[in-house]
Amino acid sequence: MSLTTPNLDLPYIAPAQAQKHVTHNEAIRAMDALVQLSIISIGDIPPESPENGMRFIVGSTPSGDFKNRAGQIAAYQDGAWAFYTPQTGWQAFDQNQSLMLVFEEGQWQALSGGAASSSEMAPRFGINGTADDVNKLLLQSEASLFNHDGAGHQFKINKAAETDTASLLYQSAFNGHAEMGLTGNNDFSVNVSPDGDSFINALRIDKATADVRFEHGTGRDMLLPTMPNTGDGQEFFGFPNLLTIPIAQSNLTLPANGVYFGAMWVDRPTYITGGLVVVVTPSSNPDAVMRLGIFDIGQPDGNNWRVGQRRADFGAKIIGASGGKEFTADEPVLLTQGWYMFAIGVSGPGTVIRYIQTHTPGLCQFSLPDVSSSASFLSVGPSICCFLNNRASDITTGFPENYTVGATDASSGGFRNFTFFIPKFRHWNAPQ
Repeated sequence: MSLTTPNLDLPYIAPAQAQKHVTHNEAIRAMDALVQLSIISIGDIPPESPENGMRFIVGSTPSGDFKNRAGQIAAYQDGAWAFYTPQTGWQAFDQNQSLMLVFEEGQWQALSGGAASSSEMAPRFGINGTADDVNKLLLQSEASLFNHDGAGHQFKINKAAETDTASLLYQSAFNGHAEMGLTGNNDFSVNVSPDGDSFINALRIDKATADVRFEHGTGRDMLLPTMPNTGDGQEFFGFPNLLTIPIAQSNLTLPANGVYFGAMWVDRPTYITGGLVVVVTPSSNPDAVMRLGIFDIGQPDGNNWRVGQRRADFGAKIIGASGGKEFTADEPVLLTQGWYMFAIGVSGPGTVIRYIQTHTPGLCQFSLPDVSSSASFLSVGPSICCFLNNRASDITTGFPENYTVGATDASSGGFRNFTFFIPKFRHWNAPQ
């Protein structure tokens, strides 16, 4: 039979032992040192004037009375140092650091979350629930609050590589149905899922340009008049404003070698890929061509507006016969929110096109221009139609990067929205 206890190594009183009180007091002294263990600090050098009952954990490079006692518990009892060797799982409160310690893997470590595998680290932690190897931190609660500590507060989700995922996943019955974050790249994405297995990308924000892409449309098509889709269905003809409403249709004769400019409002960043002009009557010249382009809007010039920098030249097409004339950009052109001018010109006489007078809520107002005319929608913004004459080379060769002509002649007598062509868009998406 062993003469000491298996865990604290306390001495037993042997049968017929003389001076039993010595053995008993030794055991009591050890228990006084080890039970409810609270140390002053971790140290390599014992204090010069220790008080009875003081307890320390000996540091890694001890000296003096602590020499060769690294990691042991040192207790000053009855005028002398007593040392106790800890076992795995023993705990101690460090008064100096206000920190719980645990002895594990041969050393004292900070106790965190109920366990310690390395300093200040727990393998898992559950609050009102059981954490596991995948969900190492688990909170089961009606709500959670992450509050600031003196200023702001950031909730950070980090990933190792660009192709990995850092996201917030929204679940129902533990099936994921919505996810947002960095999924497979560093663009910000919003994804949805019908079953929790396959996800569909709904929105993507480019990390470099902040361009917003709605991968499956925005419902915008339902607000527009019926227009034909082209190609793979991702491109469509429509007006450049979300809520543009066509008011009336009429015809306009374009003089030969003249360029018309009409302002248009784009309500959100989008890619324009071309346009459509409806020709009612072709030019009497069978070789006449029509050219279409987009410009920034320039500075005001009285009641008119100058033409700014060229954004796109969709090229020229022989008018030939009546019908829709579709123009396509060499590559999609990004238009951010704001005012633009479209340019349209023909090189031959007698061309008649169809235009649509439009109303954009918030940019137009209903009023009577004068007593002799009927009521119409007048634009609040610079939706004036301008005209430049004697521009044959611009139409046949190509629009210049900008127009430096100082004066422009107002056409059609007012600030109306005249849509001379219908732009073609790519569902607000970035080019593929």
